[in-house]
Amino acid sequence: MLPNPSCDVCRTILEVTASYLETQFEDEDRPMHESAAQKLGSYGHLVSNTGCNAHETFFKSEYIGRQKIRDSATVSVRSFFYKAASKHTPRTRFLQFYFESHQQSSTIVPLVCSSEDASHDARSAHGGYINLDKVNSWKRDCESGEYPHGPECFINYDFPKSMAWLIDTWNQCLVPATPDLSYVAVSYVWGQKAMLMTKRANLSDHQEDGVFDRLAALIPATIRNAISLVPLIGERYLWVDSLCIVQDEDEAKHAQIRDMAEIYGRALLTIVAADGDDADHGLRGIPGISKPRQLHPEFRLSSKISIRVSHNMALGRTTWARRGWTWQELNFSQRRLTFVDGSVRWRCSRSFHLEDNVPDADFNTDQDGDLPYPLDQICRSKVATGDPSLEDLEWDIMAYNQRILTYDEDVLPAFEGTLATYTQTHFPRGFLYGMPISFLDLALLWYTPTHGSFSKCRQPTRRGWKCPPRWAWSGWKGKVYQRWGASLEDCFRGPLARHGEQTVPILTWTLRTSPTADPVTIPFQNDWYEWKTKYMGKMDRLPAGWKYEERDQIFQEEPIEEVNMNRRRLLQEYHILDQQMIYRRRPAENYMYRRDAELSRAKFHHPIPCGQGLASSIEQMSQPIGRFLCARTQQARLWGDRQREPMPEKLKETKAPLHLYEAFQNLPPVLRDVRGQEVGEIRPHSKEDNHLINSWRDEKGEGENAIGYPCDIVAISRGYDLNFPVPPTQEYYTFYNVLWVEWNHGVAYRRGVGRVKRSAWENMKTEDVELVLG
Repeated sequence: MLPNPSCDVCRTILEVTASYLETQFEDEDRPMHESAAQKLGSYGHLVSNTGCNAHETFFKSEYIGRQKIRDSATVSVRSFFYKAASKHTPRTRFLQFYFESHQQSSTIVPLVCSSEDASHDARSAHGGYINLDKVNSWKRDCESGEYPHGPECFINYDFPKSMAWLIDTWNQCLVPATPDLSYVAVSYVWGQKAMLMTKRANLSDHQEDGVFDRLAALIPATIRNAISLVPLIGERYLWVDSLCIVQDEDEAKHAQIRDMAEIYGRALLTIVAADGDDADHGLRGIPGISKPRQLHPEFRLSSKISIRVSHNMALGRTTWARRGWTWQELNFSQRRLTFVDGSVRWRCSRSFHLEDNVPDADFNTDQDGDLPYPLDQICRSKVATGDPSLEDLEWDIMAYNQRILTYDEDVLPAFEGTLATYTQTHFPRGFLYGMPISFLDLALLWYTPTHGSFSKCRQPTRRGWKCPPRWAWSGWKGKVYQRWGASLEDCFRGPLARHGEQTVPILTWTLRTSPTADPVTIPFQNDWYEWKTKYMGKMDRLPAGWKYEERDQIFQEEPIEEVNMNRRRLLQEYHILDQQMIYRRRPAENYMYRRDAELSRAKFHHPIPCGQGLASSIEQMSQPIGRFLCARTQQARLWGDRQREPMPEKLKETKAPLHLYEAFQNLPPVLRDVRGQEVGEIRPHSKEDNHLINSWRDEKGEGENAIGYPCDIVAISRGYDLNFPVPPTQEYYTFYNVLWVEWNHGVAYRRGVGRVKRSAWENMKTEDVELVLG
């Protein structure tokens, strides 16, 4: 479709484009040039009232329509010239449309040149079929091109011992998997469609030459297309779960689910079938193999220049990117060839290629459903090298737990490969319902946002299955944060100071298979704290592989007797003095510890239990792992109330951005004692409980109800606010970490997490209870 020369909108876009194409850049080393934004009018006007079918059709396209743009939004256009940092990635021009009332979802539209040799412009994805020569050039450049980076972006995982079978795509049958065979893996969405699977009854048949040719009608299109594609990209063997795992051999199947990280990590390449809602959608656009693809419509600006909505943002909208089972396939695949939105893209740790655009190798894909940092950082942090990272684990849990599972009870099986890889050397004591046993008290402090996306308790669907217990993050679905992110300095020394909070264990946890069963003590629980107590400040007689080093003295600000940490952080962000708080300056320790392990670069405040040779907690437990987490502790009745503290006048005077005002208004509810005094804060996990607390006093404010919503609060650990920990001989605490629970037949079910001021807790009426968390 050609633009209307008399249309003001089309003429403005042409003028911006033509002016920019004619511009000569004197400073070729400058990474980016941009033109002034030109307003096109309101979105409602562009799609309905101009009388020009050309741009109206374009602005009504499916992708832009998904942005839910208001008719009143002002649309502007400007062009960019982007010089990629990678040596083998050319420069790129693109247009960017801004929808001013919807800033976060501004649409980026690359300029697509009809001439492939126009180095300043984005390249076009032409026609209904993919150019396989281009795909093979991406793979070749990674492995052996002018700037090869194969050794840098491919880590040699150990061969998964549980992996038994591969598909020989030349002979169309299963063959035994052996360490000398390189293979391609497939990541796809199963869906509900029936498909051919390998079982004990047909395993022998599936080893016959040509069997998958003969049974092609029973194989879904995605897998069938992948089998045909593998030889076209110069490989022979393929791994796909439905055919390479014997589905009714339960023990072997579970072992391969546990080794899923290694299976995808060792694959030479993973084909990601991101389009479609099930396995029968196919890999569209492979010449001579699959159905033709459909590209976004182009808006031709001239005989040579056209624009089309970029495919950059397409991946995050797919069913594949939202499914729980595909998380670790994304997370551990070292090279990926992704079919999405009618296009194909390549990503390894050193390059990222799209058919119709060639962005920089460091292109930030945080918003496109991909991982937000280079793949080498991901993979190297999760194999048996490098340093343990609670921060990596926090990111994985938060991202994974927002994904969708057909069956909520699959939440841990679908994440088991990730946890198994972390267990190898980083957290060798293992995990309890997804929580690292060595850091159990830190892990119990997980919380959900107090606005926006709350969590929901998981419910089993299949008869006889159970979801994880509610005291663990895995018992809830939705976004969960880990308090250990703030407690990171308990063990790891980062380059930046953080608003830290240190945790002091006070309970001995046991597990029970039923509320009245005999308790079993959890081996190695919180042994990070045992190691801290034993080794912090010591120069010798350290655990094997650890060494002591001195460093320059640094200082940190210590708040005294303060509860509302979230309020403090918001104010500190804008350097606003809070008159309620008193600080004292105290030195941090002038030493640190390092590991001798390969690739270890982190500095630690004290040694922590990691590395090979340490016993697993789970393996030490002689009985089945129970679902009820138990301890002897104290309980008190407190009242939850919405945050009623007025916003400081100084905050208003700073003209702080809207997000800070919103964050202040969304501070978590407070806890009050029987006199109505604020003594702590609480973060409800569910939207319903958050609303209950915030509205209770206004709706039912009589008698004790005038204080707030009554909450049963139990203490689980102690804590203090410091960026860095102090040696055990100097340790103290200023608050108690607490859970809000609801009792039912002697079992306490978790509803929220928070903290209570030490002086308040130790002076209020509490009772000893046998806590049985369900």
